[in-house]
Amino acid sequence: CSRVYFDPCTYQCLENCGAVSLMVVRKGGDISKTVVVDYKTEDGSANAGADYEFSEGTLVFKSGETQKEIILGIIDDDIFEEDEHFFVRLNNIRVLELEDALEPNNVPYPKALIVSPLVATVTILDDDHAGIFTFESDVVHVSESIGVMEVKVLRTSGARGTVIVPFRTIEGTAKGGGEDFEDTYGELEFKND
Repeated sequence: CSRVYFDPCTYQCLENCGAVSLMVVRKGGDISKTVVVDYKTEDGSANAGADYEFSEGTLVFKSGETQKEIILGIIDDDIFEEDEHFFVRLNNIRVLELEDALEPNNVPYPKALIVSPLVATVTILDDDHAGIFTFESDVVHVSESIGVMEVKVLRTSGARGTVIVPFRTIEGTAKGGGEDFEDTYGELEFKND
C-alpha cells in the first residue's frame, strides 16, 4: 500500500518571500501505479487573500514518481503583525487503474493511503519591523589576561531597514577608566535584510 504525506510538515518563510514550496511524498506500495491526491489551504492565524493566496488542487503521482511540490503564494504587506500561520491539508486519495474500472470488486484492501502528517503548517515570519536586539549571552566570564573581549549582538524577529544601535560600557563590580576595563562606546550598524 502506498503512503502519501507531507515531508517535512512544517515550513517557515519571510513575509516578502513571494512563495513557499511544500513537499508531498509517496512511499511504499506499487509505485508503478498512478496515485492522485487533493490538497487545500486552510486559515490559521493567517488569512487567505490577506496573508497568503488560497489554493486547492490535485497532485498526480505518475508511475515511478515519489515526490510532488506544492507552491503557494505569500502576500507581503507593510503592516506590523505577529508571525502568522496557515495549513495545507491532503485528502481524497485514489489510485487510477484501468483494471479496477473493468473489475470493480477486485480491491480487497486499499492500494494507497494518506498517512500522518496529512496537514502541513506554514509560518509566515513578519518582516515589517526593525527587530529585537539582544546580547548572545546574558553573562560572559573572561580572564583578566584576555586583552580584548568581544560581545555578540543578535537581531531577531524582524529585519526591516538599516538600524544603528549605540553602545557603551558601564561599571558594575568591575571599574572603568582603565582600572579593570577601558571605557568603550560606539555604534553597531545592521543593514536592511
